[in-house]
Amino acid sequence: MILHLLRHAKTEKFADSGKDFDRNLSKKGHAQIQHLKNYFLEEKVEVFSIFASAANRTAQTATLVFPGHQLQLLKELYLASSSQLLHFVNSLETNEDIFLIGHNEGISEFASLVVGEPIHLQTSGYVAIKFSCDNSAEISRQTGSIINAFRPEILT
Repeated sequence: MILHLLRHAKTEKFADSGKDFDRNLSKKGHAQIQHLKNYFLEEKVEVFSIFASAANRTAQTATLVFPGHQLQLLKELYLASSSQLLHFVNSLETNEDIFLIGHNEGISEFASLVVGEPIHLQTSGYVAIKFSCDNSAEISRQTGSIINAFRPEILT
């Protein structure tokens, strides 16, 4: 089983509404999206279940990187902690690989938790973690191994 973790692309500093939840992708974020799309195509990353925070920036990242894929945008993933993310992944009880798009610090701490070493995902940072188990309910602390990682380097 493989767990794919992606931090949303770079965002604007402020939303018109003043709410963090409503922030949109920046120009740099859109450039990162193009690199992510190309990378996933080149690497032939197969995507089955895509779950993302319902915040604008994660929803935009998900829909732009994976156009035409069915997405599940969930409010409970907005700024979720590592323990909340572990509980979410466990509760899916699926045999399919999972693609999760979220926010820091939770997404980095979650990656660190399941791998057992410090991982910091910057914007558009991606990591694929392989587990020996066959069901997401069995994913736990320090049981995964990193098999792939990527981050588009975009100069401003």
